[in-house]
Amino acid sequence: MSRPFIASDAGSAALPLDAWVLGWLFFPLLIKGLHKGITRCIFRTNALKHASDEKKGKAALHLTKVVLYAISVGLMWPATGSLLGGQLNSMPPAPLHQPFSIFSDNVRYLKWAMTIPVALYLYELVSDPSPSAVTWLHHGASIVGVAFFSGAVPWLNANDALLFSQVAIIVWSFLSFNFVSYLSFAIYQLLGRRYDRQKAYVIRFVSAFVVVVVGLEHPLVYVFLGLKLRHFHSSAPIVALFVLDSAIFFEHLWTLYCLFWMHKSCMRRLRASKYPDAGGAAA
Repeated sequence: MSRPFIASDAGSAALPLDAWVLGWLFFPLLIKGLHKGITRCIFRTNALKHASDEKKGKAALHLTKVVLYAISVGLMWPATGSLLGGQLNSMPPAPLHQPFSIFSDNVRYLKWAMTIPVALYLYELVSDPSPSAVTWLHHGASIVGVAFFSGAVPWLNANDALLFSQVAIIVWSFLSFNFVSYLSFAIYQLLGRRYDRQKAYVIRFVSAFVVVVVGLEHPLVYVFLGLKLRHFHSSAPIVALFVLDSAIFFEHLWTLYCLFWMHKSCMRRLRASKYPDAGGAAA
């Protein structure tokens, strides 16, 4: 029996390991070029002269993510729509036949598509001089998850590998919608100090959007796992999925916590600008 999404098996329909893994090595270089191009455009835009270099740099990285995440939406959702439409049930797992009718073509296609998050997160970890612990947790869990998905670690039989890959497809497809969040973050960074009220609106929107995405993605993962639970041949992929999804969920909670304090900071500045002598009067 061939092992879907496990690249090391002879006769597998998957793309050979040494071929698709090149994307992990070279895509970060392409992302670096994209990031530099966007950064150059932002710094040359006269309308953005009011923004500090630090804020322009943050906005450039956010816009780089917008491009990559938006591409991922287009790449992933044909397969995800087929998966949710035909596999969200208690039946045994079946190979995907979207966006192509031949399963081996979909395996090859999805492996290349899933190099986007790996390349992005590797680029971030390398280019950031001091990534936070939460960044390491989220990016590390995502990279490990894609490595398992792609067959870099051949640890599952055909049935469990297929189930694991289907959950990974669901997770990244929903996370790809965060291009909306990163576009909002870029706008936030490029707005001047006199636009604190608009910044507060942006933060409220992003907070609501994150709640919607998180509220759909994580429950759907566990609904899918619950429906397919009896079809797993081993508990290993279930434990791995729970640990990896918990790490991503923690990062989502941390994002909401940071958004709360960003909104609070905007409102504090608004009150200070409206009542500039309030602090002195209170003293």
